[in-house]
Amino acid sequence: MSEEKKAPLVEFKELDEWGEGFGLIMSPEPLACPRCGSTDFRRLIYGLPAEPLSEREQEYFVLGGCVVREGDWRCMDCGLEW
Repeated sequence: MSEEKKAPLVEFKELDEWGEGFGLIMSPEPLACPRCGSTDFRRLIYGLPAEPLSEREQEYFVLGGCVVREGDWRCMDCGLEW
């Protein structure tokens, strides 16, 4: 019986000798919240925004604060961040 290997939430690219390639690879969009099964979730973005999110941006993103934590998504129904 083989176990299915899950993709990590965030992967770090390595730097080459010129400092190229640094960055984060974000996790692919999930199908549903792992806690409640809701499909109403948003991608977390961290940091202090220059201006408030527009109504359209709020359909896709939610502010996660200034401290970056593990997790790319927040369920809008149960509040789980994963």
